[in-house]
Amino acid sequence: MVLRPLLTLKEEYFGSTRVMFRWDPSASRLACIPAARPSNLFLVNIAFIKDVMLEERDSPVSSFEWDRTGDILALIQKGTAKVTIYHYNEDRLEIVDCSGEDPSFIAWNRIGPQLAIGMSKGNISIYNSKSMERQLIAGKHGRMITCGAWTLRGLLMLGSEDRIISLSDSEGETLRQTMLRSAPTSMKISDDILYGNESKSVFEKGNSVTKCCVRTAKDTLTVLEIDGMTVLATIKLTQKYRSIVDFGWFGDEQLCIGYVGGHIVVTSSRGDEAGQELFQMKPLSSLDALALCFSALSAAVAGDGCVKLIDLIQRSEESDKTITVDDDEEKGGIVSDLVFSRAGQTITFSLSTGCIRSYLLRLPSIITARGSTVAWMSSLREITFIDVNVDNGKDKKAVQCEEEPRLLGVGPDHIAAGEEVSKGDGKLHSSLVFAACGRRIFYYSRLDTDEVRKEYPDEVTGVEMSATYAAVLVDRKMLVEEDCRVNEYRHTDNIIAVYPNNLGGVYTAFIDIRGVLHVYNAVTEVCMIPIKPEKVGKIKGVVWDLADPMVFVVVADDIRGTAELGLHTCVVFDIAANLWPSEVDISGVNISLH
Repeated sequence: MVLRPLLTLKEEYFGSTRVMFRWDPSASRLACIPAARPSNLFLVNIAFIKDVMLEERDSPVSSFEWDRTGDILALIQKGTAKVTIYHYNEDRLEIVDCSGEDPSFIAWNRIGPQLAIGMSKGNISIYNSKSMERQLIAGKHGRMITCGAWTLRGLLMLGSEDRIISLSDSEGETLRQTMLRSAPTSMKISDDILYGNESKSVFEKGNSVTKCCVRTAKDTLTVLEIDGMTVLATIKLTQKYRSIVDFGWFGDEQLCIGYVGGHIVVTSSRGDEAGQELFQMKPLSSLDALALCFSALSAAVAGDGCVKLIDLIQRSEESDKTITVDDDEEKGGIVSDLVFSRAGQTITFSLSTGCIRSYLLRLPSIITARGSTVAWMSSLREITFIDVNVDNGKDKKAVQCEEEPRLLGVGPDHIAAGEEVSKGDGKLHSSLVFAACGRRIFYYSRLDTDEVRKEYPDEVTGVEMSATYAAVLVDRKMLVEEDCRVNEYRHTDNIIAVYPNNLGGVYTAFIDIRGVLHVYNAVTEVCMIPIKPEKVGKIKGVVWDLADPMVFVVVADDIRGTAELGLHTCVVFDIAANLWPSEVDISGVNISLH
């Protein structure tokens, strides 16, 4: 796919100086802090640019982060003993007092409402955005907190000038700690690989070992195993590559390191290979910035007046995806803050001249069907649909959307497209409607005003409904609800997606972390694997037939070589018959039909 420009913000917005920016988790809102106006917060989306004036006009912003919902932005300013909380939906500022101590670090919990605030004297505060309460933990470290990160299990890693790395729970209680040879300056958790996966998986509570890579003041990387707080490897500075620009996790617990001399080096963190180089390449003569795309296993490097994309699997440059920074209007800018969106669909960077540019790398895979109608996302703000019964599916029609859709649904006479609701979720059935929020689900009858409330031991991550049952995904367990829980199935691996049969309410298909499709019978409590992954490639989704409860469609990567072209395949699987499928080309998406 050819790179397409999505967003360009020039220096007239921010001035001719460097701009710091942060995308929210859904990559729909961009927060910007220009060096020329460091006490101004600019919020950008497709429709408008909003300028938010902070209370401390003379104090520049040193750090800012979105929470997991993308509705709340936390900021700290130099020389102020407070944290500013901006509520996007309410367009208001909230001030969190830090008891007279300057904050030096902030980070949001990835699975909860907690904000960790590190202090200049080694204390920390835990601010809860739901209760709006702050808890002070004094004496966490002996000197200033310099860095930190949350794991996907809700644990907090902190680094301090006292050379100690500590591990705490979400309430701030210290669990373990270890001491390094020099003070840490930054750290990254191997959970970044899972957090960046486009499937938005719930396997944060899986059995994989979480590791942390810490960069110290002496330009050394130390790899730690978090559960035991043991040092696995130490990667020291070498004159061959010069100093480290940036680093990050990708793939099978591997580290990618970018060096000033233009080299990128991939090392392992597993077993006896920990710290050993797996391969290295030099795409540039000098390196200014590095970014990693976890879902596509690729890297972006900036330098020499361009941005290049590197395929870390093939270990080669993607020559058709090179962005030239110096053009007729923008010259001499140095790239900084180079980032991929979480799903790897876009890449964004800022220039030292005060410009921000964003490019589309690939479209999200959004496709749905009802009966003979199939609809899919054909552009960021365009939905295309066909009726496969009309002219063999060749009569395609497109609908333009005002904003980029995240959800897509097909009804008897309408197509619905909309954004995800971060505070909850809701879906309709013929007689029932539900709304999910946190650990609670509220079921409503469309025929009367009766309400049934269900509360679960952990956050609800997925719900689907049939006429008689609701399948609820909680902590890797799929619960089947009627008026009460009727049965429960616990899978051996983490479950990332659930697809119940809305026609009969007996069968439920789900995909585990290995990409294997399973079909669970709620009556017989038997779970089977109807089709092997090697037959169709990695399975992406399932659509049940609306007339026959024994037939469903599988969306999967095409194993015949088309995956490199960005295509997908839908394969119809019939439990009762063994029929040969036929295919219809619909512009970049293959549909196989019985």
